[in-house]
Amino acid sequence: MWIATATRHKWIESGHDRVVFEKEGEAVRVLYEKRSDNQFVISIGKQQEGKWVYTILFDFVRFK
Repeated sequence: MWIATATRHKWIESGHDRVVFEKEGEAVRVLYEKRSDNQFVISIGKQQEGKWVYTILFDFVRFK
């Protein structure tokens, strides 16, 4: 059985069509990004060699 637990994230930065949050107490970031009118991506980031590296968690594409 999987039980979801709440986590807190603080706002780090935002720009045109994107926003980044960081998990409190952990070096984990969540990136929400509108890549086009038909694509929205949610990625998880971790630091590797001093840089943030993101892995796509969800890739939403609108089909017409």
